[in-house]
Amino acid sequence: MKTEQINPQTKLLATGFKLNAEARKFFADYFQMSKFSFKKSMAIKMRQVQSDQDGLKSIFETGFKRHSEPRLPSTAQINH
Repeated sequence: MKTEQINPQTKLLATGFKLNAEARKFFADYFQMSKFSFKKSMAIKMRQVQSDQDGLKSIFETGFKRHSEPRLPSTAQINH
């Protein structure tokens, strides 16, 4: 699925949507970010949708959202 085919109403299973470079570009454009990274919670949600066969849900009905919270430094970074 190409970036221009993805929108907030895109159904996850029936359309062949995948968390790949095309989806990354869609989310970066949608959230007006220079770089978008998938979060572990997004992959978990995608697997849940696949296992539940709940392909009628759209991207944002599943809870995919922008994660704009700053990352806290790890203890290794703090100690150095």
